Amino acid sequence: MTWRTARSLDVVLAEINAHAPNRSKLSDGSIGDPAHAARTSDHNPNKAGVVRARDFTHDPHGGLDCNVLAARLAEMLRAGIHPALGSGAYIIWNRTILSRDRIHEGWRPYDGTNPHTKHLHLSVATKASGYDSTVPWNLYVPPAPSVKRRPKPIRDAIKAAQAALVGAGPVRAERVKAAIRELRKVKKQ
Repeated sequence: MTWRTARSLDVVLAEINAHAPNRSKLSDGSIGDPAHAARTSDHNPNKAGVVRARDFTHDPHGGLDCNVLAARLAEMLRAGIHPALGSGAYIIWNRTILSRDRIHEGWRPYDGTNPHTKHLHLSVATKASGYDSTVPWNLYVPPAPSVKRRPKPIRDAIKAAQAALVGAGPVRAERVKAAIRELRKVKKQ
């Protein structure tokens, strides 16, 4: 049977390799070895000939820390923000498993024959629209900065200055001077 790796896994692999070009690939892989072929595994081709699993070698010195990768993938899995992380998707890392279909249980103990301490396993969704999605994963895009609120004294001064502008009379210069006085009060604090 001819086989191929799910396209979403090709996309995530390209992102990881771009982020950590010198990382070890010793435990990387998609298609299963003979041990996998003897049992049900996402490393075996499905009916369409697609392998829905890939392993990524833990190599912090080479730039791929699977603790960080697992945390980011878990965040995405919980939020459901990537088509490949739909039903059937799961992560195995360091003797634990997190699956989309049992997300309410969180990370659970994993007692399979391989403890997954040297590589992270990622299986993607069972539907072709998920596993063959070519939407970028954006694993290494920093989150947008959060909008910080101004400290309360500054917020209060701005409100007072706005009130001064509204209620200081019809002459524009008077309103501006009143607003400046309010803002200077904050500066002195």
